[in-house]
Amino acid sequence: MKGYPNIDAEWIYIGKTPIQNKPVPGSFLRWRVTKEGFEPLEGAFHPYFPVNFVLSAPGTLPPGMVAVPGGAFNFRGSPPVKLDDFWLDKFEVTNKQFKEFVDAGGYQKREYWKYPLLKEGKELTWDEGISHLRDSTGRPGPSTWRFGTYAEGQAEFPVSGVNWYEAAAYAAFVGKDLPTNYHWYRAADLKQFSDVLRFSNFNRTGPSKVGSNNGLSPYGNFDMAGNVREWCRNATNSTPSARHYILGASWNQAPYMFTHVDAEDPFDRSERNGFRCAKFDSPLSAELTAPIESESRDYAKERPVSDETFAIYRSLFSYEQKDLNVKTEAIDESAPYWRKETVSFDAAYPGERIVAHLFIPRNVSPPYQTVVYFPSSLGLIAKSSDDLELRMVDFLPRIGRAVLYPVYKGMYERHFDTPPYPLSPGTDVIIAWRRDLGRSIDYLETRFDIDHKNLGFYSYSMPFGSVMCALDDRIKAAFHVGTGLLPLKVPPETDPLNFAPRVKTPTLLVGGRLDFLLPLETCQRPLLNALGVPEQDKRLAVFERGHVVWLSPDVIKEIVQWLEKYLGPVNYA
Repeated sequence: MKGYPNIDAEWIYIGKTPIQNKPVPGSFLRWRVTKEGFEPLEGAFHPYFPVNFVLSAPGTLPPGMVAVPGGAFNFRGSPPVKLDDFWLDKFEVTNKQFKEFVDAGGYQKREYWKYPLLKEGKELTWDEGISHLRDSTGRPGPSTWRFGTYAEGQAEFPVSGVNWYEAAAYAAFVGKDLPTNYHWYRAADLKQFSDVLRFSNFNRTGPSKVGSNNGLSPYGNFDMAGNVREWCRNATNSTPSARHYILGASWNQAPYMFTHVDAEDPFDRSERNGFRCAKFDSPLSAELTAPIESESRDYAKERPVSDETFAIYRSLFSYEQKDLNVKTEAIDESAPYWRKETVSFDAAYPGERIVAHLFIPRNVSPPYQTVVYFPSSLGLIAKSSDDLELRMVDFLPRIGRAVLYPVYKGMYERHFDTPPYPLSPGTDVIIAWRRDLGRSIDYLETRFDIDHKNLGFYSYSMPFGSVMCALDDRIKAAFHVGTGLLPLKVPPETDPLNFAPRVKTPTLLVGGRLDFLLPLETCQRPLLNALGVPEQDKRLAVFERGHVVWLSPDVIKEIVQWLEKYLGPVNYA
C-alpha cells in the first residue's frame, strides 16, 4: 500500500494472505495485489470501505481492461440489480484507438450502427444521420477533429466530440459494449471520492493524456472523474426524445458533477463527450439496459403548507443572537483585487466555531456592499479552505463588492466523514446552515466598514437558497445560479416549495436550458413561479447550457445589472 497522494512513493509491503488484525492507516490508500500465476492488480479504496478484487490469469484479461467484480448493486434510490463480473476499459478510448475505427471505414459500415439514429426525438435515415457525423472539415469523424484525424500530439488523449451513436458503433467495432449506468457506477464506487477529485482533470482548459492525472478508482480504472464525460448504455426514458446518460463529468465542469447523473441528446457532439467500453461474458438482461427514469415531482399538483404550519417550521431554524467572540485568524494581502480576512466566531449551537473568509475589494471605498456566498456541493466534498470556489466569486470584488464566504457545517474543514447527498442533506444539516448564515450576517453587522442596508446573497447549484432567503429579511437582493425546486421528495420542514412563497427578496435565477439535474420546466420555472416576490422583482435568465452555468461575461452581466438595480452602485475609490 501507499498513501493516495504519494504517487512516487515506494510500496509498503503488508504481508501474504490471509492477513488478519494488521493495522493500516484509516485513509484513502493505493493498493497493489500480486499472486504468482496471475496478473498484478492496483486499485484504491479506504479500509473502512473494502472492495473485492478479481485476479486474472495471464491471457484471460482483455487487453487494456480491468476486472470488476459483480454482485448486488444499487445506486442511491435505484432498485438493486444483480451484476455479473465484467471488464471495463482501464482508460477512456483514445484518439489513436478511435482512428482505427475511422480508417477501417467505421462510418460507412452499417453493421456497427445497431440503433435507429434519433436526433431531438426525430428518427433520421441512415444517410441523413451519418451526414451529420463529420469533423470540422467535413470528413467522417469526431467534431473536434480536422481532415479526418486528431491534432498532432493528441494520440493518447481521450477522443472527444462524439455522440452516443458513434460511441456505440466503436464499441461494436471492437467487440465490446457501452457500460450501463450500473456497471459504470460499480467501477467508480462513489463511497470515497474526494481524494480522487484532487488527482483528476477539472482544469477547465481541455482534456489531458489518459492516465496522466493519477485519478485511480478502486479496481484500477483511471479518469472516471473528469477529463471527458463518458456515454453509458441507458436512456432516460422510452420516448423518441429520450436523452442518454453521460457520466463522470468533464474537464470544464465542476468536480462535484462526478457524483451526479447527467444526460444529453444522443446526437450531442460536445467537445467534452467521450467514453470507455465494457465487456460482458453474456448478453445483458433487459433490466440492466432498460431506461432509467429520473425522479421528478409535478409541482402543478402540489401546494405549499399553510402559514400556521410554516410558522412551526420556521421556529426550528431560530437561534439566540449571543456574543460572537470574534477572532481574526489571518490576513492575506497577496491578491491584486482584494484583501482577504479570515475570521472565526461562535456558532449558534454549542461547541463549534464558524470560520469565514471576507474578501474586501481594493477599488472602492467603505462602507462595502457585501454578498454572502453559499457554495455548491463541492463544499461538502473538499476538506480544506484551500479549495474554496474562488472562480465562482472572484468577479464580485472586481466589480467593487465584498464577499463573505462562510465555512458552513459539514463543509471544508468542518466536513463530515461521509458527505450527505446534496439534494437531500437532512433536516439537521439545513438547520445548521441557516444558523451559520444568520451568525455570519450577525458578524457583518459588527463591522463599521460594511453597508448593512445593502446585503446580497448568492447560492451556487445547491437548491436551498430560497430556504435561506425566506428566513432572513436582512438580505436585500439574491441571485442563485443552477437552482430550482427539488425533483425528489424531502421532509416538508426543509422543502424549498414551502419556503419559496415566503421569499420577499428580489431574486434572480440563472439556469441552463439543458440542465438534467434540475430541469428547466420541472424545477427552475416552478421555483420562479413559487417565489413570493412581485413579478417585476424576480427573473429567470436561461442560457444554452447544462446544470453548471459557468460565469461567462453574459452571465456576469445579468448578475451585475441585478445588484445595481437592487443594491445600487458602489463607491469607487
